[in-house]
Amino acid sequence: PAVPGTIRRFGAAGGLMGATVYTVIADRIPEARRGAATGFVMSAFSLATVAGVPIGLLFAGWFGWHAPFFFVAGLAALAWLNARRVLPEMGAHLQRRDRDVHPVRAALAPVVAVLREPAHLRAYAFVMLMMLSAFLVIPFISLYMTGTVGVTETQLPVLYLVGGAATLITSRLIGRYADRVGRKRMYRLLAIASVVPLLLTTHLPAVPFAWAVAASTLFFVIVPGRMIPAIALVTSTAVPRLRGTFMSLNASVQSLSQAAGAYIAGSLLVRTADGRIESYGTVGWIAVAVTLVSVAWVETLRPAVPESPRA
Repeated sequence: PAVPGTIRRFGAAGGLMGATVYTVIADRIPEARRGAATGFVMSAFSLATVAGVPIGLLFAGWFGWHAPFFFVAGLAALAWLNARRVLPEMGAHLQRRDRDVHPVRAALAPVVAVLREPAHLRAYAFVMLMMLSAFLVIPFISLYMTGTVGVTETQLPVLYLVGGAATLITSRLIGRYADRVGRKRMYRLLAIASVVPLLLTTHLPAVPFAWAVAASTLFFVIVPGRMIPAIALVTSTAVPRLRGTFMSLNASVQSLSQAAGAYIAGSLLVRTADGRIESYGTVGWIAVAVTLVSVAWVETLRPAVPESPRA
């Protein structure tokens, strides 16, 4: 049964694997094709949405809410085995490490070096704005759809299925266009366009299911889609020799921003006795304001100048 009151959710997750993936892209994919490569990788998220969310909901219904987590753990083990087989070795730079340096000092030195670069700090601020604006809204879409819009629990997997299937196609297209027209320009276009689905999703009244699917699909295509040119752009701001550490810290910034967005929104939202979610519209306007700030801030980002080889 619905419990009236504010909604707060806490969570912690590891983002190191994602950071490693994007570091490999930056190190192995030429600059001219990096947007397309990022879009291709992010289309995996769409595939996970198409298959993972419905499967997870089914498993939870059949075997209990623990089942999806065991399923994900099994998939992670398979991914680890496959990564050992197909990923190239990229540890040559480790041979240059001074063996006489204390391990803790050796680990902290690149972190300090990353944080000393003003370009890196500007990139982290941009990531924080982008992720905060998205995750003010994303964690509570399913609650709002079922509590206020009128989507049933059995219809919810269809909503994610259609949205995920659409982004499976659009993610690659966005990545290709980002390489053609420029990543800043592509981000600005998508970020400004995202104002519509942000407000539509958070202000949607009780509507027929087809309208709910259309609104959520528009959201899934544009709001996460703007992350494709953004990630390619942020990756290019990193000093090449510090890229791995930069992307690892970037994953932390993303996770903290996601948690902050969910906490802020959860503190503002109220679930009534009949299960409706109130104040979601206010959250939507806050997300739009943060998005527009990110549109202005993206102009401060500059690609790193490739460093010359050391003698």
